[in-house]
Amino acid sequence: IPQCSELLARYVALLLKEERMLPEDFALQALREGQAETETFYATPNNTSLVEFSPFANSLARLIGCEPSAPIFFSPLRFIKFWTLPLWNVWYRLEGPGANPDACWDVVDKYRTFDTLVPMPLLIIFILYSALIQPFMIIEYISSILIDRGLASSLPRFYKWRIGGHFFQLSGNIMRLSDLIAPSVG
Repeated sequence: IPQCSELLARYVALLLKEERMLPEDFALQALREGQAETETFYATPNNTSLVEFSPFANSLARLIGCEPSAPIFFSPLRFIKFWTLPLWNVWYRLEGPGANPDACWDVVDKYRTFDTLVPMPLLIIFILYSALIQPFMIIEYISSILIDRGLASSLPRFYKWRIGGHFFQLSGNIMRLSDLIAPSVG
């Protein structure tokens, strides 16, 4: 709850300051997203009080304007940490309203790069898998326009077989071309 609460508080503050506006069809979006979650988590249809953190947090980050971006050029060591450390709320302080990159890096830099790699001894397999799966994600992104045309369900067709998993199906997260080129979440 605290992780979701911080991002929600930031978004509500922006709404109250009229720096952001709710989408015109926010009620309809909420109904669609609720239906998508019910369809996704069909084994527990009555458990509606929980959300999957990463898609929810990223959808809020898109609304706030604080999606983190990997520090590719400035620091290779921080780039490694971005991809190997957990999805902490501190990453959402790198950019956007209320940004505090120094606080983020103060937390992240407490971990040595080697320490972030130790829990991932199979990192080379992860890197190879990522390189091999990327072309399939691009094909899916391009073909989804045709596959999902005229869709009646709230989830994409063949959603259980799609590569992006729940991340690009819940909380209003639609895969964008920029997500394929420069993903915002490690």
